[in-house]
Amino acid sequence: EPYPQSLMAYRQLLQKLPDDIELLESMVSICLKASYTDEACEYMEQILGLNPERLDIREKLIALYRERLNYPKLRKHLEEMLAQSTNVSADLMADYIDTLIHSESPEKAISYLQQAKETFPVLSMLIWRIILIFIIVGRLRICPFSKAVRLI
Repeated sequence: EPYPQSLMAYRQLLQKLPDDIELLESMVSICLKASYTDEACEYMEQILGLNPERLDIREKLIALYRERLNYPKLRKHLEEMLAQSTNVSADLMADYIDTLIHSESPEKAISYLQQAKETFPVLSMLIWRIILIFIIVGRLRICPFSKAVRLI
């Protein structure tokens, strides 16, 4: 088992060099290979704390949090991606809407999207999709048409 031995050595090194991004990246790699996903996420969070521009790390975190259904952390990183990106992909928007659907009540999700339109203008054209999703699954307990008119 080379991974636990490597982890011990790297952990000791990190105590001396906690802000070494290359060392943190090595820890992420070793942790993921050893299936220590939670620890890998912690190191990726540290990397982003040191360098928030690392979209590659944020994308890995998004994938891991999506896989683990950790909606609060997934939402946080999706919003960071939305704030940093000038060209937002359809997949990123779909992830964001899906996260809102799973982490909020329909009313809160729609209200949040309305507020977020100012921060993320691309949302304006996608709000109707979340309303339709809620209508289709029967979760919307408000008058969908009047709410839709105010949102769009």
